[in-house]
Amino acid sequence: MRKIIAIAALGAGVALSVLPAAPASAYCDNITSAITGGCSNPCTITAGAYYTADRVARDLLPDVEFICFA
Repeated sequence: MRKIIAIAALGAGVALSVLPAAPASAYCDNITSAITGGCSNPCTITAGAYYTADRVARDLLPDVEFICFA
């Protein structure tokens, strides 16, 4: 099971590193803020998910820098 999670996380990391970066969003999105309970937007949600996946994969994902203003 851990191998499957690591492979999935690695695949997500490769896909994110190949895709062009979306521009950072300097706002608090009402919908995502209501769900998360804080000031968030798609950029901060994506960054948090990626860093969590990287931590679960024991830092096997490529290093990606998210520049989110919120």
